[in-house]
Amino acid sequence: MALVLTYMLSGCVAPGMTREVDGVQILSSAPSGTRLALLADASSPVLVVKSPKGIGRARLRLPASLPEGLTIEFPGMQSLEQFVLGDGRQHLVCSGGAQDLTVCSWGEEWPVGQVRRYPSGMTVTLPAHMFSRAGKWSMEWVDYWRQ
Repeated sequence: MALVLTYMLSGCVAPGMTREVDGVQILSSAPSGTRLALLADASSPVLVVKSPKGIGRARLRLPASLPEGLTIEFPGMQSLEQFVLGDGRQHLVCSGGAQDLTVCSWGEEWPVGQVRRYPSGMTVTLPAHMFSRAGKWSMEWVDYWRQ
C-alpha cells in the first residue's frame, strides 16, 4: 500500500488533501515553493512535504495522541541527509546522507521509526508513543541531493 500511496501523492494535489486532519495542523512552512498537505482519507495521518529545493522547515500543531502514529511523505526526495522533528523538549533526529540506510533516534531511543525509500521519494513513519503531549512542533529536512 505504501508504494501505491507514494505514487498517488507525488503531485501533492490529490483529492482529500487538507491543512488539518485528526488534530494535526500545518501552521507554516518555508522556503517559498514548499507545499505541505495532509491526506485526509488515510487510516492514519499522512503529512506530504513537497520540497522543490530539498531543504526546508515547517511548524505543526500536533495532538497529545496519534494512536496510529504519523507518516511523513517526501515525494521527489532521494535521500535524507537530516530530518529533525521536535516538540521543544525532545527531538527525533534522522540521518543517512548518501547511505542506503537512514536511521532515527528519539532522545535515548535508537533506532525509532522507519525510513523507506521508493523510486518516487521517501517516507518516515513515526510510532504513536512519540506523541504524548499536545503543542507546536518544529520540523526541518535536508535532502542529501538538494538543488
